[in-house]
Amino acid sequence: MAPLVSFYNTGQRIADSQRSAGLPVTCSPVVGLLLCFVFGLQTLYYQTELNRVVDAYRAPEGTRIVLPG
Repeated sequence: MAPLVSFYNTGQRIADSQRSAGLPVTCSPVVGLLLCFVFGLQTLYYQTELNRVVDAYRAPEGTRIVLPG
C-alpha cells in the first residue's frame, strides 16, 4: 500500500511543479498510479512530465532550478 501512495504523491508533486513553473498541468497522479500496473511505466511517464518543467526554463544541463512558492 505504501508504494502506491508514494507513486500518487510523486505525481501530485510533479503537477505542483508544473503549476509553479507556469505550465499547464499535464501530469495526472491517477494515470501514474495506473501505469505502475502496466509494466512499471510510471517512471517513464513521470520523467517525461518532469522534463517539461526543466524544458520550460531552458536551463543548461546540471543547473539547479529553484521554483517559486
